[in-house]
Amino acid sequence: MAAPTSPPPPLPYGACAALAHGPGPARHFLSPNGSGGAGPEPEAGASPGREPPEPARRRRQPGGGLWREQQGLAPSSGGYGPLRDLPDWSFVDGRPAPPWKGQTRRRQEDEAFARRVAQLAGEMERGLQRWRDGRCRDLDAQDSRRQNRLQPKGGALRRDRGPH
Repeated sequence: MAAPTSPPPPLPYGACAALAHGPGPARHFLSPNGSGGAGPEPEAGASPGREPPEPARRRRQPGGGLWREQQGLAPSSGGYGPLRDLPDWSFVDGRPAPPWKGQTRRRQEDEAFARRVAQLAGEMERGLQRWRDGRCRDLDAQDSRRQNRLQPKGGALRRDRGPH
C-alpha cells in the first residue's frame, strides 16, 4: 500500500499580490497551423500547395494623397490637421475668430469619442480588478481548505514519520 501523499505546500505570502498586476504570460502557445509557434504562419486565404496571393497594390490617390499619407498627414486636405482645424482669420486686435459650425461639430464629436474611450477603459479596468479579486478569493479559499484539512493521528502519524 502506498504511503499517503503529503499536502502541497501553502501558497507563498503575497500570492494574491502577484495577481494585482494581472495574469502572467501565457505558458503555452499553439499557433493556428498547429505548429506550436515554430514555422511560418499560413497566409489568409492560402491553402497548402498554392502560391500566396499577391499583395494588394495601393491605388494612386488624386491630389498627392499617397504622398500625404507617407508624410503622416491625412489623405486629403479636408481631413485632420491645421488646414481644417485652425481658423482662417482673426480680428485685427488679436481676438480669435468665432468657431464655425464644422469646427464646433468636430469638437463635439472628438469630445464624445474621448468620453467613450475613457468609459471603455474604465470598464476594462473594473473588469480586470473584478477578475483579480475573484482569483484572489479563490486562492485564499483554496489555501484555507488546505490548512483546515484533517491531519493524520495516532498510528497513521507514527507510520508517516518512519522508524525511530
